[in-house]
Amino acid sequence: MPIVVGFSEKPEGLSAIRAAIAEARVRGTRLVIVPTGAGEDIRVATDELAQGGIDNFHVAETGEPDTVAERVLAEAER
Repeated sequence: MPIVVGFSEKPEGLSAIRAAIAEARVRGTRLVIVPTGAGEDIRVATDELAQGGIDNFHVAETGEPDTVAERVLAEAER
């Protein structure tokens, strides 16, 4: 089962990515990033992944379903 994390460029989003990286390492599983807004610079997250040594990841598309929570749940259920 992948680790799914919502991402924004705010400090809280970076903390979430860092925690998800640590968890993905412990579990040896894939990491799925769900951007929380259309204007997010996903390179900020992928740079964190590269620094954390994570290469097994997927960036979810923004859009449907409508809310970030729904997108996170949809990705977790894949």
